[in-house]
Amino acid sequence: MKILIFSSRNTKIWAVIGGIVIIGGSLSGFLIWYYIAGGPGTPPGPVEDVYQEAPMLEELVDAGLLPPVEERLPVNPMVVQPHDKVGIYGGTWHMGVVGVGSGLLRTTTQYENLLRWNPEWSRILPNLAQSYDVSEDSREFTFHLRKGLRWSDGVPFTSNDIIFWYEADFLNTELHSSYSSKYTQNGIPVIVEKVDNSTVIFRFSEPYGLFPLRLAEMVGDWITNRPMHYMKQFHPDYNPEIDELIEEAGVEDWVKLWKMKYSEWNNPDMPTVNPWILTNHYNTNSSYVLLERNPYYWKIDTEYNQLPYIDRVNFTIYSTREELRIAAIAGQIDMQHELSILPYYDDYVANMEDGEYNLHTLINTNSNDLAIYLNIVHKDPILRAVFSNKTFRIALSHAINRTEIIEQVYGLNLEPMQPAPRRESPYYRDLLATQYTEFNLTYANELLDTAGYNERDTEGYRLTPEGHRINFTITVTSHWDYDPLNGSLMLLEYWDELDIIVNVEDLSRSERDKKITSLNQHDATVCGSKGGYYVLMEAGTFIPFDKYNSYFAIPWAYWYKNISDTRAEEPSSAAKEQMLIYNQIVASNNAEEIAYLMNKILIIAEEEFYAMGICSPPDEYFIKKTNFHNVPLVMPRSWSYATPGPTNPCQYYIEQQNESQEISKVNGNNKQPNGVVNQNSKNPQDSLICYVVRRFR
Repeated sequence: MKILIFSSRNTKIWAVIGGIVIIGGSLSGFLIWYYIAGGPGTPPGPVEDVYQEAPMLEELVDAGLLPPVEERLPVNPMVVQPHDKVGIYGGTWHMGVVGVGSGLLRTTTQYENLLRWNPEWSRILPNLAQSYDVSEDSREFTFHLRKGLRWSDGVPFTSNDIIFWYEADFLNTELHSSYSSKYTQNGIPVIVEKVDNSTVIFRFSEPYGLFPLRLAEMVGDWITNRPMHYMKQFHPDYNPEIDELIEEAGVEDWVKLWKMKYSEWNNPDMPTVNPWILTNHYNTNSSYVLLERNPYYWKIDTEYNQLPYIDRVNFTIYSTREELRIAAIAGQIDMQHELSILPYYDDYVANMEDGEYNLHTLINTNSNDLAIYLNIVHKDPILRAVFSNKTFRIALSHAINRTEIIEQVYGLNLEPMQPAPRRESPYYRDLLATQYTEFNLTYANELLDTAGYNERDTEGYRLTPEGHRINFTITVTSHWDYDPLNGSLMLLEYWDELDIIVNVEDLSRSERDKKITSLNQHDATVCGSKGGYYVLMEAGTFIPFDKYNSYFAIPWAYWYKNISDTRAEEPSSAAKEQMLIYNQIVASNNAEEIAYLMNKILIIAEEEFYAMGICSPPDEYFIKKTNFHNVPLVMPRSWSYATPGPTNPCQYYIEQQNESQEISKVNGNNKQPNGVVNQNSKNPQDSLICYVVRRFR
C-alpha cells in the first residue's frame, strides 16, 4: 500500500473511493492518512531528445566535459510545477547571514529528503524516493528510489548510500553516544536493509505511524547526505589507511576527521543531491559562501527544463544583524525570510521603491511569542519547591499586564494568551489559551499568601517557608526577532509588585542553550514557544519531552529519550501519563485516534499549567526583489517546515533587468514524456487539504 497524507474539514469518510482506502475520520483540518493501493506508476524507458538545460551546462556538454542532460537525469525525474511560470535560466540569488552556522543555507539550498512537504504544508510528496510502501502495522517502510539518481559528481545515488549512513554513521557509538530518537522506537534503533540498488526497508520494533512526517522535516536529510563513495575514506571500517588522512588533516582522531569532512556548508568537496553545490568553505575566515548549479540535479519543470533555473546562490557574511538589515533595505538581498523585518517594518517600507523589493507574509507558526518557563525541576530544592507550586505560577501569571507589554514591545494588535495551539488549529483549546491571563495584582498577591509565601523580611520581600527570599533570574537571548529582553524587564517590574526579586540576564544563543539544555542551571527563561500549528510534532511546550522546547523540565525530557541518561530525572505522574499517550500517537496511523489522544494530552497540560505566555505570535515578513519570481507570497515560517524549502527554490528564477523575452506559461495539460511522472499534478483527493493551506494560499 502506498501512503500519502491529506485532510478533511467536517467531512466523515469511511469508504473506498477510487481505490483509496480511507482509514481516518472526521477531523477539523487534521492531517489525515490515506493509502493508495498500488500508487502512481512509472512507465519504464529513458527520455530522449526532450530535456533542456542551462546554457552554462550546454557549453560543458559541447566541450565534452559533461555528459548530455538525458544521461545525467534519472529515468523518472521529479516534475516540479512552477509556482507562477516556467522560468528562465541564469542569475545569482543574493542572501545574507550573520556569522557562521546559519541554518538558512540548509533550508534554502539543501532540503532534499526521501520525502518532502508540499508548499502548503498539507501533505507529503515523494522526493528522492519515488514512492513508498507501509506495512499494515506501521512497523515497516519500504522506499523505492528514483532509478538513475546521481550525486553532483556523477556517481550513482543508490540504496548503498542509505545503508552506509545507517551502518557507518547512525549505528556508530564513537560518533553518537545514543541513537537519534527520530529513528528509534522505545529506545530500540531502526533496522535498515537493502533490497536492491533502488529499494530500501526501514523496520521498527514498534508501530511508528508518524515516521513519514519525520522524514519530511529538515532533519530528514541525514539519511540522504552521506555519499558512500566519498565519505568511506574517512571511516576506519572502510579505510585501513585512515591514519594518514588524520595526520594530514591535523586532527586528533577519525571522529573529528569525519565531522570535518561531513559538513553541509564547510566542505566543498563533498558530493550532494542538492540543486546547488558548495564552492568554498563557510567558516570564520569566509566573507561569503557561493554555491553553483548541480549539473546532475534530478528535477525538471513541466516543460522538461532541468532545474534549477538560477545559476548561483551567494550568501554574504555580515558581522552584525544591523549590517545585514542595512544591506537588505538597500536592495542587496534578492529573497530571504530570515531578516527579522517586523521590528523595523517602517524602515523597510520607506525604502521599498528605491530597493526594488516588496514584503510578503510569513505565517508565524509558534504557539506564543514570549513564553515564560520556570524551571520546575531546578537543582536548588528551594527554588524547585517554589516553581513547582502551581498556585505560585498562577499568581505570577495574573500579575502580568499583557496588554501593556503588547502595546510597548510590539505596538500591534495581538491577543493576550498562554502557550496553546493557535485558533486556526483543530487542537485549539480556549481554556488552555486564556486561563489566568486576567491582570489582577490584588488577586495575585492573595494567591501568594495562600500558597504559603505570606511572610516577608524587614525590607518587605516575600520569604519561602524556609525563610529565604524568593529571588530568581530570567535568562534570555536578545538578538533575535522581538527582543525578549524588553518583555522580561517588564516582567521584573510587575513581579516586583508581588515583593519578589527578579533579575534578567542576556546571554548569547550558545551560552543560553548550554546553560538550559545541557546543564539545567537556569531559573527561568523567556522565548518563543512552538506548537501553534504543527502541534503533533512540536508538542514540547505541552509535554515535557523535548529538550529544545520543554524548558520548564529539561531532565524530564532526557528521561523520556533515555532513562539511563545521567541528566535524566523521573517525571511527575501527570507528565509520564502524557508521554505514554504520546507514544500511542507515534504508533498510530488512525486520524481519529490521534486527534483524541492529542486532546487528552492538551487537557493534562491545561491542568498542569507548565508555562505562561504573553501573546499570540505576530506574523513576520520576507523580502523579495521585484524581478525575483515563482515565490509564494505567503508561506509558513518553521524549522519543521524548513522554510522556504518545500516551495522548491530550484524553480525560483530571476528576470534579468534588461530581459525583454516573453516568459512562457505553464502548459494547461498534464501530458508527460515517456518515463516521467508529474508528482505535483492535481487529483480529486488534493481538494481535501489541511487547515494550514487556508492560511498559506
